[in-house]
Amino acid sequence: MRRLFPLLLCGALAWIMACSDDDTDADSGAADQKVVAADKGADKAAADKKVALPDKKVVQPDKATGGDMSVSDAVKADAIAFVKALTTALPSAGSTKKVETFVLGDNVVKGWVEDAAKGKGVESGYTKKDIEAIINGSHDPYDKEGSKGFAKQDYKKGAHTMILFLWQMNTAAGAKKMFDKNKKDGEDNAGITFKAIPGVKDAAIIGDDKPQWKAYAHIGPYIFKIYASYL
Repeated sequence: MRRLFPLLLCGALAWIMACSDDDTDADSGAADQKVVAADKGADKAAADKKVALPDKKVVQPDKATGGDMSVSDAVKADAIAFVKALTTALPSAGSTKKVETFVLGDNVVKGWVEDAAKGKGVESGYTKKDIEAIINGSHDPYDKEGSKGFAKQDYKKGAHTMILFLWQMNTAAGAKKMFDKNKKDGEDNAGITFKAIPGVKDAAIIGDDKPQWKAYAHIGPYIFKIYASYL
């Protein structure tokens, strides 16, 4: 009996140590699970912080146009400002001054200056032949309604361009007829939706003919159009 007692004692101690190891392993496993769970929670929290940002291509500030509006809208705003400035400068009763006299100079609309790359300055013509050489096309519709003189100017602002075509007609009625024709179906405008430009005497409209804005206006015997590129 005395011999068995040490053996029983050793067995009991071994059993106690084994149980202790199991508890330690269980605690370690639970701790490991908590760490994994914590890592997943951190990953989820990090993912939650990744909020989708607005598409900067949709609203893209442009150094050439300025502001927080899209490039297209900025160029449109400049084209409208140009229309208003020119209709203010043109005499509604007509003038004996040459039509090129009324072409707007540099920075009348901020940032828009003569496109020096074109190297032509203001171009003007007073005969059908001369005008057709400038516009590189037929001038018949304007001649039919009584064209008196024509001027053209190229402008640039950063990467964007604008072209002004200005006519003086013999009569205000002739200018209005050409304005109405262009608004309806002239010059490939049939698919463009034009909207009125408020605050302009007589009439002015603007429409999106991607990738440019087209604006038309008439005041007295004058009619002009602007092509303003926004790409």
